[in-house]
Formats: sequence, C-alpha cells, structure tokens
Amino acid sequence: MNLEQALNALPPDAPEKVVEAIFSRPFLNALGFGDLETIPGFKVSNLIVDHAARKNTNDDNIFLHTGQLCLCRTLWRKSARILVCGSS
Repeated sequence: MNLEQALNALPPDAPEKVVEAIFSRPFLNALGFGDLETIPGFKVSNLIVDHAARKNTNDDNIFLHTGQLCLCRTLWRKSARILVCGSS
C-alpha cells in the first residue's frame, strides 16, 4: 500500500492503533526508511513512540540492531507518534 492509499484507508476519527497499523509503515517508507531503519514501540526517556526511524550510517551501525538514536524529532499524524532521526 502506498502512502496515498494508506491515508485514504483511514476512517474519520480513527483510533491510534488503527492509524499506527495502517499509516505508519507506508509513511516511513515514503520518507525513505527501510525495515532495518525502523523500530516499533521504541522507548524514549519515559515515553514510548509508535515507531522510531534512523538512517543507517554503515553496515556496522544498523539501527534495528543497535537502537542508537541521534538528532531526533517527533512527527505527529493524528494520534500516532513517530520518531525520526538523522545521523550526527
């Protein structure tokens, strides 16, 4: 499902779990993040975001394996929380 299809598939006033299930993965894919560059249910301080994403810098620093973040900001779409990180 592409981003536009995912967005159009959301019902009005969709609950958070529906938004996360239908929209988050296509959104992160549209931003250019692959499966090894995202972690669902990522803990940040005392909060948990639905997905965290960070571009891998090399084969020794795979985000899914290390979970190391840097230069982060949280994006909001409806009630889904997505953490997107760049490299330092």
